[in-house]
Amino acid sequence: MPKKAIYLHEQISLLRSRGMVITDEQKAEEILLDVGYYRLGFYAYPFEINPQQQPREHTYKPDTDFNQIVDLYYFDHDLRHILMRYISRIEVNIRTFITYTVSNYYKNDPTWFVNSRVVKADFRNNFEQKIYSTLRQNPCIANHHHRYHNDRYAPAWKTLEFMTLGSIITLYESLLDQNLKLQIAKHYGLNTIPLFENYLQTLKVIRNACAHGNHIFDLRLIKAVKKGPLQHFEADHRHDIYAVLLVLLYFLHHISENREQELRIALEKHLKQPKNKENVIILNDFLQKVLLYQK
Repeated sequence: MPKKAIYLHEQISLLRSRGMVITDEQKAEEILLDVGYYRLGFYAYPFEINPQQQPREHTYKPDTDFNQIVDLYYFDHDLRHILMRYISRIEVNIRTFITYTVSNYYKNDPTWFVNSRVVKADFRNNFEQKIYSTLRQNPCIANHHHRYHNDRYAPAWKTLEFMTLGSIITLYESLLDQNLKLQIAKHYGLNTIPLFENYLQTLKVIRNACAHGNHIFDLRLIKAVKKGPLQHFEADHRHDIYAVLLVLLYFLHHISENREQELRIALEKHLKQPKNKENVIILNDFLQKVLLYQK
């Protein structure tokens, strides 16, 4: 039987029936209408007695308070905003370096990204419909075609500027010249192409999670982060936010040590807020491990 939507007072009654303490109904209704019952459920998950049970009963540990779930939600919300600033810094750097390096490598072909001798067929075959059809609507790209009617595509330094991070990563993976790919990877201190691609995919996952407001405190990566230069990497954290933060710090270290230090300080400040103490326990102190790493 399909589930039906329920009103705010019914949502509160349901949470209470599952063992959650709610002392201020009016405030709880305000938050449920603001954040949403479903979204808050992701933050209630750590408080469940047996969250792995199927089908889930959604019963909560004794004395679980609604405010704890809300605090964890805002902890995660603020963490996303902290990370996004530095993810954007990394994204711009990677986009710029790939554009600069490959464009100068193929100096006589400003649209090398659709050249059959430069990139794999899959990328070229999908480029027009899946990527450029959207880019044509960008004012800068539209202006280029207004001025240069005969150009099928704008040059790389314009086109790549407006491509998504995911498309930039796919383009890198599609490059045919392995020496060129390795040159780019080594710029970031990584001596193998698969390792660099693994770190790029990790960056894409966290970037998309932050940009779309997904919960990240219990993020699980489908593909584990490779150890590579992260020598003190803890194997049991290869799929979680701990691994992701190490990759971010690694990229920042090779882009700007000042930005790396800024991120560490921002994370420390976030942790030291009194309201976050309990959340740190819930998260198994993963952030402290990150802050201690390679100091």
